[in-house]
Formats: sequence, C-alpha cells, structure tokens
Amino acid sequence: MNEVGIIVTAVPSAASPNLLVLIAAIAVPVVALIATTWSNLNVGRQLKVTRDTVDRQIDAARDAATDQQAASAAALERQIDVARQTSADQLEASAAAVERQIKANVISTNRQRWIDLLRDDASEFLERHASVLEYAAGTNLSAQEKLLARAARERRALLFQRLRLRLNAGEDEHKALVTDLGQLLQSTVPASQDPVFESVVVKVQAILKAEWERVKRLEASGVDAPALAAPQVPASGGQPTMPPRS
Repeated sequence: MNEVGIIVTAVPSAASPNLLVLIAAIAVPVVALIATTWSNLNVGRQLKVTRDTVDRQIDAARDAATDQQAASAAALERQIDVARQTSADQLEASAAAVERQIKANVISTNRQRWIDLLRDDASEFLERHASVLEYAAGTNLSAQEKLLARAARERRALLFQRLRLRLNAGEDEHKALVTDLGQLLQSTVPASQDPVFESVVVKVQAILKAEWERVKRLEASGVDAPALAAPQVPASGGQPTMPPRS
C-alpha cells in the first residue's frame, strides 16, 4: 500500500481526471499482484518450514523404527540363545539322570545278587556244620555215612572260603562274622548249644538287613550308599564277591 501512495503522490496535481483514472487502473492490479506475490512468498516459506518439519519427523520416525527393529532383533536373538542353552542344559541333565539311573539299576541288581548269594551260602554253611557235628557224634558209621561226613566237611570248608570272599575285611561287622565262622570250623559243640552258631545267624541277619537298606536307598534316590559300593561281578559273568569300600 505504501507503493500506491508513492505512485499517487508522484502524479502531478494538475493531472487530468482521465490520467488519474488510468493511473489508478494500473496501480490497483499492480498492488494486488504485489500483495498476492508477497502472500504467496509467505505461504511458500510456511510450506517449506512445514515440509522441513515433516521431513525431520519422518526421519526421526524412520530412525526410531530402525532402532526398535534392531533392538527387537537383538532381543529375539538373545531369547533364541537362552532357549538353545536351556535346551542343551536340559538334555545334558536328562542324559546325566538317565546315566545315574542306569548305573543305579546295575548296582542295585548286583547288590541284590550279592545279598541272595550271601544268604544262601551262610544258610548252607550252617546246615553243613550241623551235619558235620552229627556225623562226628555218631559211632559205628557205615562207609556211606563216612563218605557223607567227609563230603559235608569239604563242602563246609568250601562255603567258608566263599563267604570270606563275599565279605569285606574292611568292615567291622563282616570281620566279626568271618571270625565266628572260623570258630565254628574248630567247634565240636552241637549247633543247638553253641552260642557262636547263634552269633553267626544274628550277624548274617544284621548284614543282610543293612545291605537291603542300601538297596532301597539306591533304588529310591539313584545314589549309591556311602558306606559300600556295588558288589563286584567278575567280567566272566561269575558270582559277585565282596562289596568293596567306596
């Protein structure tokens, strides 16, 4: 509008009305054009500012999305690693548990065989011992009876050696039982009157009970009892001998 004032002021005061009309007719569009141009320039600047703002927001959103995607990928990778490690640990633990159970089953089976064989040998030893004493107390034995008496003594001696091998000389209870068995070999007292005979029965029962308790603990927990390990089975598949100390 200042430009219009300048144009109008610059017109001589003596100008004719027609000239003024012509000048006004020219000035008004020019002023309108200037105003429109100025407005357009302002709108353009505003649009540029808005566009720059939107571009910055888009760039920021893109960067945020990229960072979030990278963080999600890293988190997923960590979860996969944890899951993989957990699976490996579970497999290892399962394998170890299976191995312990297999070992426990083998040890338990061998110990049960050892218990059965110890019980059978001890029972037969006592039976043979009683037979030996009966033959020794007899008089005028027949030839057949003498042969039976000799066979009973030999069988008793064999069973004594087998029992010694089955028992653990490092265990006090086992050592005491071997001592009693040796005394019976030298005894001439009838079994029903011999306190050593009854002592052997009591000691054998105590050892068998202790071994059965170990078997039950082994089968329940899969861990061998601390006092004794499994009875040893020869590689040839023979009978178990004494259970060694663990």
